[in-house]
Amino acid sequence: IKCELGLSEKEQSLITTLNFAGMIFGSYAWGTLSDLAGRKFAFFGVCLVGVLSSLLAACMPELTLLTTFLTGLGFTAFSNILGETFLVEYLPGNHRGLWCVAVNIFWGIGILLTAVCAWTVMPWKGWRFFLAFINIPYLIILLLWPLIPESAHFLVVMGEPAKARKALSWVAWMNGAEMPSGRLLVPPQHHNKSNKYNVLLKMKEMLQEDERWGIS
Repeated sequence: IKCELGLSEKEQSLITTLNFAGMIFGSYAWGTLSDLAGRKFAFFGVCLVGVLSSLLAACMPELTLLTTFLTGLGFTAFSNILGETFLVEYLPGNHRGLWCVAVNIFWGIGILLTAVCAWTVMPWKGWRFFLAFINIPYLIILLLWPLIPESAHFLVVMGEPAKARKALSWVAWMNGAEMPSGRLLVPPQHHNKSNKYNVLLKMKEMLQEDERWGIS
């Protein structure tokens, strides 16, 4: 990028700084969205924004637009946390620690493989091709997205035990297991079904809470 666009050290630093700024705001925004609209919806959004940002960045001929879309790519950088939450909400409590460690091991392997890809692909095809190439995991997730059920935990919290049981039945079937008999109970202190779509009200409450603590 530096050689092709003739970037100064200040401009290189700006790209890195804004990319990390995207990470900071993205981790908060996607976590909030997953609590309001669902784990599945937020995870799909992360993958879609990641694909679009990297593909558009790969096509940009000048610094301003390139930096904008690389910031958008940084906005999705902590999507692994959403995937980890998605996973552990389907696991019994005594297995969650083990699988959290396993997920982060694979995250580390992914970082290593990305570096290997950069080392091999960029001298051959350049940085633009590399930005497009690393979308393969995102694209696989997007293709499999219709098969992924919503988090049963989220559905129960939102007052939809019937949908939660359906999601659990699907997971049991995919794993060759039988769904235990019984029914899911919704704790009375949790949100009811109507709160699921009241996103603006929830965001307003969160902003008011930040103001009380002097954050905004």
